[in-house]
Amino acid sequence: MKDAVAEAAGVGIGSVQSPAAWALKHAKRVMVTVAGLALFGIGIAMIVLPGPALLVIPIGLGILSTEYVWARNLLHWFKERFKVALAASLAATGCGAVSASPRPTEEGHRCWRYR
Repeated sequence: MKDAVAEAAGVGIGSVQSPAAWALKHAKRVMVTVAGLALFGIGIAMIVLPGPALLVIPIGLGILSTEYVWARNLLHWFKERFKVALAASLAATGCGAVSASPRPTEEGHRCWRYR
């Protein structure tokens, strides 16, 4: 009877996790959550404190997105907003698309810094 219930639920007989595997899985999830939330929180604090907030926030979200769908969605939103802001910034400076050319072109002379 127990086998029939397991099959009806879509759970195979051999898919029962041992307590050690269960503990390891949840310990990994706790570590990912703590590390991701710590980096995300530090990044949020860096918005008003000195530091690379725009670098640390996506790293924290990237770590959290390995376990949580909400973090994956927020990371996707963050990437889309960054692309829009980058395009607006390049359009405002007149740079357009950034090329890989080591020499500036006539129309792109404002986009390069000379060293």
